[in-house]
Amino acid sequence: MAIVPVQQPLMTVPQDGNSNNTQASDGQYHGQYQGGNYQENGWLRNRVFALEGQVAEMKTRHDAEMARERKKKDKEDFHMAISEKMTSKLDFMCEILLCKKGKEADEGVSKLREGIGELNRRIQECVGPSSTAQATMELEAMGHLRKEQEERSMLEKRLSTLEKETSELCKLMDVAQKQAELWKEEALRPGNKRTCRGMAATTSPYQHIRETPKKPTQVTMVRDEYLGWVVKRHALEVTALRESRARELNGRREVKQELEREELANRRAALAFDKGRAGETKGKGVVIEDSDNTSGGNDEEGLNDVGGDVGSS
Repeated sequence: MAIVPVQQPLMTVPQDGNSNNTQASDGQYHGQYQGGNYQENGWLRNRVFALEGQVAEMKTRHDAEMARERKKKDKEDFHMAISEKMTSKLDFMCEILLCKKGKEADEGVSKLREGIGELNRRIQECVGPSSTAQATMELEAMGHLRKEQEERSMLEKRLSTLEKETSELCKLMDVAQKQAELWKEEALRPGNKRTCRGMAATTSPYQHIRETPKKPTQVTMVRDEYLGWVVKRHALEVTALRESRARELNGRREVKQELEREELANRRAALAFDKGRAGETKGKGVVIEDSDNTSGGNDEEGLNDVGGDVGSS
């Protein structure tokens, strides 16, 4: 690409019809620049400054274009040299593979591989930084997008689970409200003889007593069925509580009887020991009758008899 220098044309002053005025103006402009210095601030000085600025701008632009062309030419020369070197190496490798054998061929192939690796390394050093930076930026952007997508999916799952839970809670609340209304209707029904705590309603003089319908409706049938199930469950709970209470009382009674038996045996042993000591002191033998085969009442009578014998001795 050839660059052709362009000369900026000088600005021409419009000529007037009067030649005298034209000559006077020419003389005026001619007298403003003398000896390489400007005498006054006139049109010629401003024009020269403008031309110098344009020339400097054109020079910088020309230098930039020349540097760009030089860089492009150097790059093309470098690629051409690399391609020529690669072709020469490949030709040499083909010669080695086709003509030579054994150790020489292996050495040539290793040299070629080293040369190719060095050339690839140089190419990567020339082109690598920009491409690696762009690749890292793309990887970071992809990771950020993937992370945002995962967070969005997690939030959507959480919202779906919350919606399911709220719907289930609403259903349970509706069922509880219906059951409460059934219990209230059953409690306020006239002629109800059930005595359940917390179900009695306060009477008011303005409250009208509703009469029960003659024909049972579906609501009353469902209510009666539910109440019957509640009564059965209550009866089962009562029987279970009674049985557990009875077992507990029987256990306590057995433990109490066992303790009484042990206490009675201890008393009998103590009395026998005291009676033996009293017999030894007086030199008389004392015979204690065993009454283990008798009942509890007979044990107490035998204990009283032993006490009487000890008192008499």
